Amino acid sequence: MIPRPATCASPGLTPFGKGFFVFDPATETGSIDDFVDTVSRSALGTSNPVYTRQLAEHSLDRAKELEDWGYFDQTLANRPFMWPIEDRAIPLMERVVITHLLKEDGRITYVDELRDHHAPMLRAANMHELRLAWETRNMILSAEMKLRASLMRTESRCSHYRLDYPEIDEENWRAWINIYHGEDGSMQLEKQPFGSWPE
Repeated sequence: MIPRPATCASPGLTPFGKGFFVFDPATETGSIDDFVDTVSRSALGTSNPVYTRQLAEHSLDRAKELEDWGYFDQTLANRPFMWPIEDRAIPLMERVVITHLLKEDGRITYVDELRDHHAPMLRAANMHELRLAWETRNMILSAEMKLRASLMRTESRCSHYRLDYPEIDEENWRAWINIYHGEDGSMQLEKQPFGSWPE
């Protein structure tokens, strides 16, 4: 996990355990090209090698920044991440921002492309890479579910905030959103009022 300082989003605020990676040319046995080739092998033909190289090239700088924040001084990840947020006086509702969610044709930005074009290209040379491939597909599915549910919920409630619907709508949205497979295999969403059970 290499959070960028200007974009501390919800994954960086989780109160649970931390994972961290640094590529240090001074201690690595291989070159950065070897590293990029090994890490990106399970995503042949995609832009993953570009991201992997950027991650490795800037990881030491990010580590130093996190060290200055006190990231390594505490077990819980959320506390040190609050310091730069509070220092910059970032309001709560502006910590996690998603813009340009829909394309002109109504598709969800990036998610449809990842699901339909990139995920089918995932390859695995061993069981470790197979696990990573399935984790990637699951992350894409999870992102699609969250984004579709966010679009369906036309209000703001708790950590869900919409600029176009900034208020809580108790009359219409005291409800869960259930997600399930339709008969044709497509993703379907339905509203379930609080205090009731799905049929």
